Amino acid sequence: MTQGSNLIRPRDGTGAEYWLGHCEGFGVYADDRFLGTIEYVRYESDHRRPDVLGMRCGGIGRPERLLPVTAVDALDPDEEVVLVTGEFARSLPVSWTQVLRARLGATRAGSFGIFG
Repeated sequence: MTQGSNLIRPRDGTGAEYWLGHCEGFGVYADDRFLGTIEYVRYESDHRRPDVLGMRCGGIGRPERLLPVTAVDALDPDEEVVLVTGEFARSLPVSWTQVLRARLGATRAGSFGIFG
């Protein structure tokens, strides 16, 4: 997924505010597992740094989750990827599609037209 060459870590104070505020459309991953896509950025306590990222889990009509920026481990602007902590990923409910994908394998499930 990402080689780590251009990783920006918000906790290191490396000026991640810009990319946290401009990460709409970035894919969200935890341990090489795709969790969703950033749909919007919400500023609440400080106009320079967002507090929450709105994440769409799956396709159209799939649930939306709020991702606190404190759960962001790193961003890779070149790959358009947000990496989150394992703790946040474990807090998300497991969907039936994830269970089916794990049991059948992504390739086999995709061949049945279950996953796009």
